[in-house]
Amino acid sequence: VLAAQAMILDRTGIDTLIVIVVAGAAVGCILALWLGDRVGRAHEDLLDATRRLGNAASLDLSELDGTPAETRQLAEELRRTAARLEAARAEQRRLEEARIELVAWISHDIKTPLAGIRAIVEALEDGVIADPAEVEQAFSTLRTQSDALAALVDDLFVLSKSRAGLLAHKRVPVELGDLVSDTVAGLSGVAKQKGVSIIPEIDEDAITITAAPDELGRAIGNIVDNAIRFTPPCGEIRIGLSTEGKSAVFAVMDSGPGISQAALEQVFEAGYQQDPARSPGGGSGLGLAIARGIIEAHGGTVMASSSDLGATLTTRLPLAGSDQISLAINPEPVREIQKP
Repeated sequence: VLAAQAMILDRTGIDTLIVIVVAGAAVGCILALWLGDRVGRAHEDLLDATRRLGNAASLDLSELDGTPAETRQLAEELRRTAARLEAARAEQRRLEEARIELVAWISHDIKTPLAGIRAIVEALEDGVIADPAEVEQAFSTLRTQSDALAALVDDLFVLSKSRAGLLAHKRVPVELGDLVSDTVAGLSGVAKQKGVSIIPEIDEDAITITAAPDELGRAIGNIVDNAIRFTPPCGEIRIGLSTEGKSAVFAVMDSGPGISQAALEQVFEAGYQQDPARSPGGGSGLGLAIARGIIEAHGGTVMASSSDLGATLTTRLPLAGSDQISLAINPEPVREIQKP
């Protein structure tokens, strides 16, 4: 209006301009108030949905469907976040249930040998066992039970270290073929006693990795021991070791009953046992969980697969001098391992 007054315009032109400006300002204010109210209500609905995000199993954001595009985009992201939170809550509940079951199983596995030790000690104290041969047998049983307790406590200690990320700190160059051969040789007696044959299929070329040999040997031993445990008498275990790219691949294939598809991801959980009927001496269900923790501490991965021929556990470890950590796992062994 001031600019129009400074121009050479007649009074009629200036009055017309003032009417147009006032009308435009009124329409603009009305539209601004309407749009502002709409955006404000959408903001309040979005804020309310955000408050409900932490508690709601599923987030209903249908009231935001008619809101501006920006708010709808935020609502869609909130839906995805709510789905992820629900999945995390479900996983947390599952892990809590697994932890409770693990504590119950460990308590059972500790209670059984302790009861036997206590009974033998009381019998020795009361003189019920007095014959020298019986006394010698009692001490032998005490040693066996105490060794079982020590092994269980040691497994729990290693498992807790793996969960805390305290494994594989002291690494040296290790020839993986020698480590596998030594570990398998240590378990050959157990396999022979059960009537299980172990058939190694190892590349002749040296495969060098950087590892803590004692810890990695324990992981390999746990995997092979698990295969021996689930292989029936007169069965066989094939062990393949080769390289693929920048990874060393260690595969253990047994001729046991295999693993159900639903249990493939659970076999590495602490306390899991495929056979629900637990019995003393049947293991605590910590072996594969410890093996996975040690292997992951070395930058590797381990995966289970199953077929009609049996179960296969495939481990990948980065070769020495390689900073690559393979995340894509082939469920089948790198070398073809077939039954004769």
